[in-house]
Amino acid sequence: MPTQMGASKGGYAYPRFPFAFPVTKVTATSTLNPGQCGIIVVAGTADVTLTLPSPTGATGLWYLIAVSTDYHLTVAAPTADTLITFNDVAADNIQFTTDANNVGGIMLLFSDGTNWIGDALTGGTRTVGT
Repeated sequence: MPTQMGASKGGYAYPRFPFAFPVTKVTATSTLNPGQCGIIVVAGTADVTLTLPSPTGATGLWYLIAVSTDYHLTVAAPTADTLITFNDVAADNIQFTTDANNVGGIMLLFSDGTNWIGDALTGGTRTVGT
């Protein structure tokens, strides 16, 4: 991705990006598609399950999923055992399901062309489904 050097703070020049990442708001259970690559904000009135698309041939496809409500979120692999996450090379899903501990939960997932790789970055209590 092209970048330009931006302002300097404390002697460190940080990049200035001439674009914004796409944001998709999701309010119900659904299957993500490659056109939604980018940031997914989950904001619904019930528990939500997001199923990832096939990782096959999707090398570099990524999702940053943020929870903005206190409902449960499950991010599921499209096929069993194709999600690599913390301490599990054959997971089926990652979940934020602890009541009163979901808001602000963030997951980053990307495809290596064969599997999805990812985990929770912050917030929420993560559970791995196998």
